[in-house]
Amino acid sequence: MVSSGINVDKQLSVRESVVLEASASEVWATIGLFGDMAWHPALASTEIVHGEEGQPGAMRVLTLKGGGTIHETLTAWDGQEMTLSYSITESVLPVSDYSATLSIQRDGSRSRVLWVSQFNRKPPSDDQAAIEAITGVFQSGLAQLKAVFR
Repeated sequence: MVSSGINVDKQLSVRESVVLEASASEVWATIGLFGDMAWHPALASTEIVHGEEGQPGAMRVLTLKGGGTIHETLTAWDGQEMTLSYSITESVLPVSDYSATLSIQRDGSRSRVLWVSQFNRKPPSDDQAAIEAITGVFQSGLAQLKAVFR
């Protein structure tokens, strides 16, 4: 996995990627549904509460296994390019103004999953706490995908 946390003019960013031993279409079948994040180990459930699967404007609620929820809105979805973008509207995470894109790049018989986000810290958290929280979310999700697609 490759990761980085960057602070540029108070806008924070986390970028994580992983190469999987599966075709891009196999991976997209697992992660391309906005209403189904069963692949992420931190989540107890995902539910679309407004709109339709794959349609920008759809809203989902993620329920965390450890308690708490995250409310997200789908901002873009492209099945051909295998990319989806979303924003967080309400969360237990120490971030605000959060947007992210999850995409898959073909790499022969393998694929690369790239997860990139931009956000601000939510007071009273500091920048490092916000970066570490999002990095943890991304790394645990990508590690689970790596375990699934061996």
